Order: sequence, then C-alpha cells, then structure tokens
Amino acid sequence: MQHFRAIATDIDGTLTYPDRKLHLKALEAVRMLEKKGVPVILVSGNNFCVVSTLADYIGTSAPVIAENGGIIGSAWRPKVLGKRNDVEKALGILKKQFEGRIEVLEDEFFRKTDIALRKVAIGDLEELKKLVIKESLNVVIFDSGYAVHIADKNINKGKGLKHVAKMMKINVKEIIAIADGANDLDLFKIAGYGIAVANAHPQLKKAANSITSKSYGEGFYEAIEYIFKNLEIKAKKALLTSKNSFYK
Repeated sequence: MQHFRAIATDIDGTLTYPDRKLHLKALEAVRMLEKKGVPVILVSGNNFCVVSTLADYIGTSAPVIAENGGIIGSAWRPKVLGKRNDVEKALGILKKQFEGRIEVLEDEFFRKTDIALRKVAIGDLEELKKLVIKESLNVVIFDSGYAVHIADKNINKGKGLKHVAKMMKINVKEIIAIADGANDLDLFKIAGYGIAVANAHPQLKKAANSITSKSYGEGFYEAIEYIFKNLEIKAKKALLTSKNSFYK
C-alpha cells in the first residue's frame, strides 16, 4: 500500500462554514495531524499575508501556497512564482470594456501575482474570457467560488504543490489533497490522492479518488477520519494506520 507523508488542504469551502468562518472541528483535525507529525499544507486563492497569518495561528508546519499557486513559502518568506505584467494588461482591457462593473478586491500591496475581482459586479464570465483571448495575453480568468481571478496562465495550485513538495523533500505523490473548488483540479492531478468534500464543484468530484458525505469543515473532518481508516500515513515518527486511531 502507498504511504502518504502530508496533507494539502484548500481553505475557503473546505476548512470553513459556508459563510467562510473557520470551522472549529476542521481546525481540531489540522492540529491533531500536526501533533501526530503529519505536516499540513494550506492551499488557497487568498493572498500570502492572509494564508501565512492563518498558518501561524492554526499551527501548521509546512510551507503555504497562496494566490492559487502564484506565491509559496513560510515564516513570512514568500517566493513569487507568478508574473503580473499580462495580468495588469488584462485588467486594463476589462476596465475599459466593462466600465463601472470591474471591482478589484485587493491592491498590489497585498496581492502580488493575480488579481481578484468581486463576482457580483461582473456578470457573464465568458465575456471577459473572450476579450482576453483576443489580446493573446498569457492569462487565465476563472471563478474560484468566492471571487473571479485574473492569473498567470503558467501558474496553478498543482504547480505550487510541486514546488512545496521539493521544499519539504518529499514526493508530490506522497501528498493527499482535500478541496472543494474547480480551481483545485490541478491540485488533484498532481497530488497522490484527492478527496472532495460534499459541497465540491462537480468537476472536482469527477477527478476525486473519494468524496465525503458531509460538506465544508465537517467534510474535512470526515476526510481525515477516512484517511486514518483506509490509507497509510508515514508521519515523522511513525507509520499511522487504522491501528493508530486519529483520536489517540
């Protein structure tokens, strides 16, 4: 049986309630994993400041992946992987075409590689995509479920996970990914095993190795229970299987 060494988890919609507040039961599971010597990698579309701070307060030991793979790092030492030039050009085009409808959520001081737009102000996402394709810009536009992102075409969560695996000196196939969004598809393609929570996007469910019966943070907790019952985790100090209960 394959051994796994780390857990990579999305945040919004996976470690949270539907209103994005952190789910305490999910956080309990994260802390329990770290206590057992299983590093947890936070993966998010949020900016690096948000994800790094969250990692500090939760107590995760692994590097984080922010801005959908655009920035990785730990302990306030970010490594920027994404390029922003074409992203800025795409924003300029969209602002000109959809005057008054494009609302940027965070400025460049906080968000270094991609640009997040407020969903409600935009309307048809396909309109935006067509404009960018016309200009042959090296960007992608996608809906993360919480915002519309303009991002470097060469960056995604899966590529971010590859970099983090190298930093941790483990094989990326030794990582289990837990997530909910369509923008987590690349994460599932790269990781060794993918678990979608019940509220996950249909495309992600199709790509998953297993799907929880519960949603959001409850689903994450269920996913960890499933892992300890059915998979083998090679922690820093021991091989954790169903004989080594998650609750002990």
